[in-house]
Amino acid sequence: MNNTVVRRAVLLVLFAGPVAPYVRAQVTNGTDARPKPPRIENGQIMLDKMGMDCFRHLLFVGGFDPISNVFDAYSQPENTLIILTGPESIELIRNPDLVNAVRRGASLLVASDRAALTSFDFGIEYLEGTVQAAPDDCFQGKPDYLFVRPIKPLFGADKSPARAVFAEFDSHGVNAISTNVPCLLRPFRRTLDFRPETLAGYPFSARLSHRKYDAGRDFFAIGGTFGDGRAMFLGDHSVFVNNLILRDDIANQNFTRNCVDWLQGPERKKRCLFVEDGVIKTVFPLPTLPAPPDNLLEWILKGAILFEKHGDALMAEQEKRDLFNQMILQRFKLREITRAVLIGLVGFLVLLGMSWLLRSRARSDPARTLVTPELAALIPQGDILRQRFDGLLAAGNVNEAARDAVRDFFRGLNAEPTNTGQMPRLLIDDKHNNSSALRQRIARLWSIGFGSQPIEVKPDDWKNLSGDLKEILEEADTGSWKFVSQQQP
Repeated sequence: MNNTVVRRAVLLVLFAGPVAPYVRAQVTNGTDARPKPPRIENGQIMLDKMGMDCFRHLLFVGGFDPISNVFDAYSQPENTLIILTGPESIELIRNPDLVNAVRRGASLLVASDRAALTSFDFGIEYLEGTVQAAPDDCFQGKPDYLFVRPIKPLFGADKSPARAVFAEFDSHGVNAISTNVPCLLRPFRRTLDFRPETLAGYPFSARLSHRKYDAGRDFFAIGGTFGDGRAMFLGDHSVFVNNLILRDDIANQNFTRNCVDWLQGPERKKRCLFVEDGVIKTVFPLPTLPAPPDNLLEWILKGAILFEKHGDALMAEQEKRDLFNQMILQRFKLREITRAVLIGLVGFLVLLGMSWLLRSRARSDPARTLVTPELAALIPQGDILRQRFDGLLAAGNVNEAARDAVRDFFRGLNAEPTNTGQMPRLLIDDKHNNSSALRQRIARLWSIGFGSQPIEVKPDDWKNLSGDLKEILEEADTGSWKFVSQQQP
């Protein structure tokens, strides 16, 4: 069975939805807490919806070699990925040898949905509690399936490789990343070796056990360089489960590909220690499907075996009598036979040449043959946001990009439109040297971000807009102005 057949078999694990009461027969529900290993029943691959078999299959297709024990991960850190999923797995961070392996060049991915420990080497803590959000900020409106909100830089373009993992995704819709009962990450101290970046958070409507979500302190993803290696911490490992990674109405499969690509780094690491819920996983590929019984190929093989057993003696006897040559020569002359063979050979060569010509002019599109979401995750995707922004530049109007930047700016100040859609009441210090001009600048920015009618913003105005945001933010930090009445999220 070749790889193409195996990959097509992954289509059998798609099912209705992550919260549907009925799941198709090829995805097992099970009553055990731990996911069951994949198996084949009635010609179908059976996967546990909360397992990570498809995540490991992506590593297999990418050419990764599994590591069977933690000690092997320390021997070649510059060629090693360490993936720890679940609270039981990340207890390994207590091992100083593992931390030193990352410091010497290994890449580390830590993902858990519950508080497990405080990592002093990395300065990251997992907060205990249940995170939920408003239905509009969740996949299928379910409060436990929060969308991830990528944190984008306010001024200029950020070329950070870690931030590029989230750069192409949205905070809503089919191009968003969905979690499942996540927790919060919080940096609590700076460390010498770790240079972290806050990469993603949750919607502004999120709550932690009915406590207000602090967008400036609580995050979903934190990552960066650690010594010579790389490390990324995620507030949920369910983003990689079969139930979410194979869906085509969210972007978890593309996010998984981006994570692996970033972890490989420029060295393109190929060794992987995969620890799932405290258990080291050494089987990466999905099982291969056997050939279906009683198919045409099987009948042909059975007939060939039968003929081989009983037809050899008969054919040998007829060859001794030269029966076949005599039958042909009695019906056709040697000249006619030679001419037919030459005509057939010329026709075959003509058809072969036409086939080669057509293949060279119209090659198959790999994107059309990889029909499953899991396999589509293996195709490098273009930067959709970059293409969109280039289109706006070509049209001479970057209103959408300016609107998103202004909204993120005001939301960072916890400012939202009032119930009537107006700007909250603005208070400017009496000692400000030009309060009227400041009020006009803030009002203009508010109309760009939240106005009922779009305001045209030329590309040449983008630099001025960024300068206004920076100056207004500095004045807000010095207490020159503030919003005194604002709608609570």
